[in-house]
Amino acid sequence: MSVSKDSYGEDIFPFGAMYAPVARATEVPVSEWESDIARMKELGFTIIRSWAAWDRIERVEGQRDFEKLDYVFQLAEKNELKITLFIGGAFSSLMGCYPPVWLRNRCQRQTEVSRERDAELSLCFDDPLYREKAEDFLRELIDRYASHPALHSWIVWGEPAWNGCRCPKTVAAYRKWLQGRYDTLALLNEAWSSEAPHDYDRWEDVQPVSCGYAPSIDWHRFCEDHLNEVIGCVTDL
Repeated sequence: MSVSKDSYGEDIFPFGAMYAPVARATEVPVSEWESDIARMKELGFTIIRSWAAWDRIERVEGQRDFEKLDYVFQLAEKNELKITLFIGGAFSSLMGCYPPVWLRNRCQRQTEVSRERDAELSLCFDDPLYREKAEDFLRELIDRYASHPALHSWIVWGEPAWNGCRCPKTVAAYRKWLQGRYDTLALLNEAWSSEAPHDYDRWEDVQPVSCGYAPSIDWHRFCEDHLNEVIGCVTDL
């Protein structure tokens, strides 16, 4: 791992652990944060990983409260620790980790979710409203912390693994991807018919199918390419 210069002009080796007191599960009491982070300094840590929990920062649409995350940065700077901030997706979700309550019933939910408990919280990143709201939040978040002296780096996605949503919005994106790959339905039908016949005469009828090697591989390739594209959007921000 490379050594980088911190804001104090010293060489640092990024060594630490995750400390995300406001992400998921039960929040760590704010009264404990200062002693926790001071102890990390005593243990020789140089960096901590924290989360930007959208669902906790923007509980009401358009009203964002960064006070707690600001405090994490303040304590890190006070103890001469750096922060790698988790801002983007986790697993198959565009944001780490959950969307706000006010947005959940307004957007398309993923139809393929690997963990049942996350089904109602996993929105499809092909939903334009979800993308719009998430990117707006990310822009403000990045602008807020990009020049903070405690910031070391960003995490744009954690443990990327997308099985592929099969909602109408994603299927439409898949058809567009197939058109770019095959150009014509005749070539698609020929490629997909190696094991079982396919006779599509309209792109609107094409669906993700697992019957046959070629269509199965195409679906997996699309899922990889599509996830890469979404990760790229976060990286661009």
